[in-house]
Amino acid sequence: YKGNRIDLTVDSFHICVISAGEYQSRNSEKMRTSDCKIVSSFKEQLYDNVVLLQQQRSMSSNVDTYCTTLELSDRLDSLSYNKLIGNLKTDNAVCQVLPVLKINGNPLSVTNKFYVKLKEEYDFPMLQQLSVQYGIDIIGNNKYMPLWYTLSCNNKSLMNSIVAANSFYESGLFAK
Repeated sequence: YKGNRIDLTVDSFHICVISAGEYQSRNSEKMRTSDCKIVSSFKEQLYDNVVLLQQQRSMSSNVDTYCTTLELSDRLDSLSYNKLIGNLKTDNAVCQVLPVLKINGNPLSVTNKFYVKLKEEYDFPMLQQLSVQYGIDIIGNNKYMPLWYTLSCNNKSLMNSIVAANSFYESGLFAK
């Protein structure tokens, strides 16, 4: 944040599921209802100021998603927690499964989207190249701030949105 590193810890009592439709944990074969409960859910829609790229206009599953936070009945060790995330990712309706993080003890759920600002308009090919390399979709850009792009991770992405946003930032290729 503002050029300073912020330490994040994993909240092993919660998981965030990003899905194309409303997520229902009781319908998931990957988790019994007794294992968790839904504590929050919202539909994340892009703002009207985001101009979708041509290839994204017909791919609404990457654009409008549901973000559901699950509370686990028991704290899991790191291996079990990551295994559960891996199992939930195999659900076809799920775009991405993310850990819920803590900042200064406060929980932070994240989505599969993040933002990148180009230094110059001609830097777009670098954004495309890095996005293809990491398996990340470029959704569109802000019509009022055309250097700002919205990107989206999915289950085919090599990393989640937190790691991806950090990787794009630390590449030094884009504006800070």
